[in-house]
Amino acid sequence: MDHFREKKLREEYLLALLELHNGNYGSDVSNREACAKIGIEYNGEATRICQYLHRENFVTWVSFERIALTPAGTREAERIRDSRFKKKEARILDDLYNRYNSVPPDIKVVTTIEEFEHLKIPENELKLILSDLAERRLVDFQDDEADITHSGLRYVEARHRNQSPPTRGDSYTMHIGSVEGGVQQGPNSVQNINITNYQPISEILPHLIKLIEGVKAESFDEKDDVIRDLEKVRELALSNPQATPKDTVWTRVNAKLIAAKTSMDIAGVVVKTYPQWAKVLEFFRQSLP
Repeated sequence: MDHFREKKLREEYLLALLELHNGNYGSDVSNREACAKIGIEYNGEATRICQYLHRENFVTWVSFERIALTPAGTREAERIRDSRFKKKEARILDDLYNRYNSVPPDIKVVTTIEEFEHLKIPENELKLILSDLAERRLVDFQDDEADITHSGLRYVEARHRNQSPPTRGDSYTMHIGSVEGGVQQGPNSVQNINITNYQPISEILPHLIKLIEGVKAESFDEKDDVIRDLEKVRELALSNPQATPKDTVWTRVNAKLIAAKTSMDIAGVVVKTYPQWAKVLEFFRQSLP
């Protein structure tokens, strides 16, 4: 079995147990039901997954039919749950931030629940996260409509500034402006990219294809989701070759790109494909005059 798939299944299994326990950690739960929740065979993959988790002291059982989380397993399951919640929160905020910056500053951007569909977050969880963000005054959320606040904008910008994937001592600086020329790559180098407003979306396709190839060469937990988002961007670009920042497809593309990059940021692998990310992201961040 693929290492990353098995790791993800172990996490899914712990979360399934956490849900089945429902706060009653003094009892065991049905192992068959936990397996059914994540779509694995009770007499197949479950054996290997449970043996691994048992060695890590995350689960215990008297009979394999009934299984229970240990205190360590409960803490690990809660850590995974909270980490995923934070990732989803970041994706929602990035999506709202990107929508805000995709239109002139005098236009108010309000996003309905339905418009978050591309994030693939269940509606009940989406509303819960938006309500939590509203309590923290990072978004305005009422009547199933959300709008990022100025505090939310600053929060997103600060989070991205503070993210620093491991670079083994290498530092990369990127300046975006009107200086013409290629992109320099390497330790302590400066990257200069020439961006011109109203370039059609077809102009970025070669760089987008190279980015997808670069991502496919990496290994990380959310790789399949990232590739799916980037392939959707390519599909939109191919279907709308003459689209410019004035077109609605620009916002859809931005949302997919931000979701993909956020997943790679969290996994700490975005730096390996950074030159192509720089070209693609800045192209799609072209602003209207």
